[in-house]
Amino acid sequence: MGIPTAIGLRNAFITVAERDLMLPRPLTKRLVNHARDDDITEGYAADWTVEQLREPAQRVADRIEALMKSDAPAPEACPASR
Repeated sequence: MGIPTAIGLRNAFITVAERDLMLPRPLTKRLVNHARDDDITEGYAADWTVEQLREPAQRVADRIEALMKSDAPAPEACPASR
C-alpha cells in the first residue's frame, strides 16, 4: 500500500467523522476547513472555538488509529471519492 494522499486522508477523516462517529455535517466541515461563509444556515450559529473542535478531532483521530490497528471493517468510503 502506498503513502496516502492528502485527498485520501481527508476522505478517510470525513468518512469516519460522519458515518462512523455520526458527527454533524457542519462540525465535520469545520474540522476539515470546508465551512463556507456564503452558507446561510451555517451563518446562524457562532463559529466553533479551538476548544470545541479539539475533542471531536481527537475522537476521529483515535477511531482512525483503532481501525488501522484492527481487522474491524472500516466504514464505506464517501461517494465523492469514487
